[in-house]
Amino acid sequence: MDKRCGIAIRVFCLLLLLAVCGGCASRPLDGAPPSGKVVCGNTVAGAEQVAGVWILRHKVRLEIPRRGVAQSFDGLMRLDAAQSSIRVTALGGLGMQLFDMEIGPDWFRVAYLHPVLKKIPYATEHIASCIRRIWFDCFSIMPQNNGAAGDGWDVSFSGKTPGTPWASVIRFTDQRAGYAVTVRLLQAQREDMP
Repeated sequence: MDKRCGIAIRVFCLLLLLAVCGGCASRPLDGAPPSGKVVCGNTVAGAEQVAGVWILRHKVRLEIPRRGVAQSFDGLMRLDAAQSSIRVTALGGLGMQLFDMEIGPDWFRVAYLHPVLKKIPYATEHIASCIRRIWFDCFSIMPQNNGAAGDGWDVSFSGKTPGTPWASVIRFTDQRAGYAVTVRLLQAQREDMP
């Protein structure tokens, strides 16, 4: 009985993921790349205040209002300020891995992408664009914390994570693609610290 229940829960989570991501594939993303051009600095935001490698744990909420989608998942991030690279993994219900990517200022590598996400045009580009706009020092170039006029994206920061230069709540919105991502930073710890 317990084994069947566990299988049923996994099947339900996979169907939910298919419904959410399958809905994203046709609309609102419409197979378009991310809005606007990402113009970022080559350093991780706050790198001058933090040294070494950081492990960040966060809760992420993806909202696609036109589809009625509001989905939460967990994220783990390895932020290497010296190498200007970020490795991010997203986990859905029951620890199901959605993606694992490494992202730099002008490049990204995909270590894993859930088969359902592979069906969404430009999924990895949207993920990389969102990460760059939040976590790389884009705003040393731009005076405000949003995209240039007409770019169709915005990032807002609120709160403060103790002992770090990073906000505790970050909201990224891509108006043209029709989605928003809210990141709540739950924990930030140096990799070499207990």
